[in-house]
Amino acid sequence: MVSVGLASMSTGPLDLFPNPISPVLFGIGLGLFAVTMPLLKRQLLTPSIADPKALPKVPGRSKVRLLSRSSDKDGLLRRYDLAFADLKDQREALGRASAFERLKPIVFELGPELQAWRGEARLRVYLLLKEIAKDFDDPDVSKASTGLLVFVLSKGGPSAVDLARPLFYEKVSSMYADPSCRQIRFVPRLLLLLDNFEKERVETMTIDAIHFWEDQRFEASAEYLGFESLRGSEVQTGLKELLGKEISKAELANNESALARASELYSSFA
Repeated sequence: MVSVGLASMSTGPLDLFPNPISPVLFGIGLGLFAVTMPLLKRQLLTPSIADPKALPKVPGRSKVRLLSRSSDKDGLLRRYDLAFADLKDQREALGRASAFERLKPIVFELGPELQAWRGEARLRVYLLLKEIAKDFDDPDVSKASTGLLVFVLSKGGPSAVDLARPLFYEKVSSMYADPSCRQIRFVPRLLLLLDNFEKERVETMTIDAIHFWEDQRFEASAEYLGFESLRGSEVQTGLKELLGKEISKAELANNESALARASELYSSFA
């Protein structure tokens, strides 16, 4: 029933069939999905597959093994569906934040599937992004939801970013400019991800980080920007040149703060 529901739902948001068929199939899929999730929750009692605290600080070049056997993939997808159903059941901010945290290790292990962007993974990403967007800018939920969104976009690649941009770009841009969000560590990285680490955005944010960020934001976000993912690219080459110039300028001006910040960002490539 899950497979049928997912397949039906995918025709609506992913434009696999023309109107008016798509809305009908999407509605059928939603019904099957809604009926199946409570059953799945009662049947699956599998504990969390990993402690979120044990995951690396920023999703990067992980050593997650490929899901070589179909039983491995099916089991992981069933655990994902159970965790997602639990998220849908949560109404209070604390419960939703906890549910987002429980999804992180599963999304982390699903990385190869998300990167391959197969049909079932694509649909699950779409549904999860819609759920994250509901209360993304709620201060009681944003720490957990921004972290999960970074995992999804980092593991899902450009296709996931394209799907997320209409849902989150304005919200993330507003949060980046909002002083009350300066301690939410992943907001700057999300803006970079949603802009596909475009050269101008990377360099502009680097100048902001060196000269204009409050201490709180730099301490919270500098090591989570994801510059290590640029290794070997033209953007990295330009960024290293920019940081080298900023280090030289700070030394000449005896600007200890700018020197320390530029040097720390440059160390991301070490």
